[in-house]
Amino acid sequence: MAARRAAENEDERNARLAVDRLRRASHRMQETPQETVNRHENDRTRHSDGRSRQQWHLAAFNYNLNHCFESKIGSMSRQCYYCIII
Repeated sequence: MAARRAAENEDERNARLAVDRLRRASHRMQETPQETVNRHENDRTRHSDGRSRQQWHLAAFNYNLNHCFESKIGSMSRQCYYCIII
């Protein structure tokens, strides 16, 4: 009984996923070539946390700079591992 219910739930889930894939595909078929380029560009320049590539690098730079000041090595020191990354 439980196995049959689990199989039915799995079938319903697969059906919902298929409908979602079709909906996304039909939407993509209606977009212009420029919209397609923009969508791919946005996907490529975004990080998993939603920040743009420039924002992400700026945050990493600020983190590294703060690390140098906190460790009293001085900003952009050659001995600092975090500064070497930049």
